[in-house]
Amino acid sequence: MEAIFLLLEQKVLPWNKIQTEMNNGNFILNVLQMDPKKIKNKTIKDIDEVYMKDENWDIEKIKAASKAISPFVDWLIYELIYIKL
Repeated sequence: MEAIFLLLEQKVLPWNKIQTEMNNGNFILNVLQMDPKKIKNKTIKDIDEVYMKDENWDIEKIKAASKAISPFVDWLIYELIYIKL
């Protein structure tokens, strides 16, 4: 969820803030309304280097650990692909 919120907020949030934001009634709306054109190159680079290149970043393990996060991981990956086009 840290990488997802980094994309949404363009800054690293502590876990307690992420939990609060996820419980906010606007979380899914914020995901749906995120404008990929406003994402900074530094944010994309940070997500790639800090999260996706991490040896623990294993999509299948993430999806197996939480069915709830699976659509958000897919969203993150597809957003990054779209942004990089």
